[in-house]
Amino acid sequence: MGIIIAVTISKPIEIRMFQTEINVALYKLQKEEELKMKESTAKISSPEIERINKDLKNIDDLDNQLIKNEGIARKDLRDCLMKNMPCPQNRKLYEEAKTTREVYEAKNQSKIADLETKKTNLQGGKEKIEKVSQNVAAGLDGLSKRIQLAEEVAGFWISLFITLLFMAIELTPIFFKLMLTKSTYDYLKENNEELIKAENGIEVKYDFYKDKQGVEKHLVVNHQSEKLIFEKMMVTQIQKELTEYAVAKYKEREQQKIDANLDDYIKSINKNEQSS
Repeated sequence: MGIIIAVTISKPIEIRMFQTEINVALYKLQKEEELKMKESTAKISSPEIERINKDLKNIDDLDNQLIKNEGIARKDLRDCLMKNMPCPQNRKLYEEAKTTREVYEAKNQSKIADLETKKTNLQGGKEKIEKVSQNVAAGLDGLSKRIQLAEEVAGFWISLFITLLFMAIELTPIFFKLMLTKSTYDYLKENNEELIKAENGIEVKYDFYKDKQGVEKHLVVNHQSEKLIFEKMMVTQIQKELTEYAVAKYKEREQQKIDANLDDYIKSINKNEQSS
């Protein structure tokens, strides 16, 4: 029990002694675990987000080019009109550029919305997974992990010496007590035990006999139980003797009846046999 208590107490004390170093190592471990989970999440979601951004950029680049073409056609038409010249070709080019831009934007509006929704969902899922990874990493703060880090921070020998110190504290009084001769308390304890045995009618004859292996054994005599057994035996013996006496007296009385009148006795026997 002393060894178990010493080992149990030494670990929390060791954790307390190296609390600062353990907290630093634990924080570093939590950040490493969080980074691993984030990197794992990024490998899954980042390529898809990059592909969506690329598609959105391609759509936006082409739309900007169409807007630019529309602007050039509008400028040519305006210059032509300012010169008071007939401009059917310029107007046609402007209308075609405007129509092309409007058709393209209308065609890709739903596609852009879908891509933005996917991107938002991926980013939201990524943030959720990152939050979960933070909670998981923060959960690396249990007693077993702190004990493990305490052994790593303190080293084998320091941890061993702390355990041995508490073992010495717990076991020294026990060894000291074993080395002492009997004290007054020991005699009082033995006397109290003997008084309890005497009150309950128990007698111990120490080293009374040897068993087959030659080991000395104590003989325990239970006087109260032996008394009860003796009383039961005597009562049984008395009942037996009284029964024998009653049978003898009954026999004597019946003999007197026979001597007085044999015929009547025989008739009474026959009568009893017939009735039965």
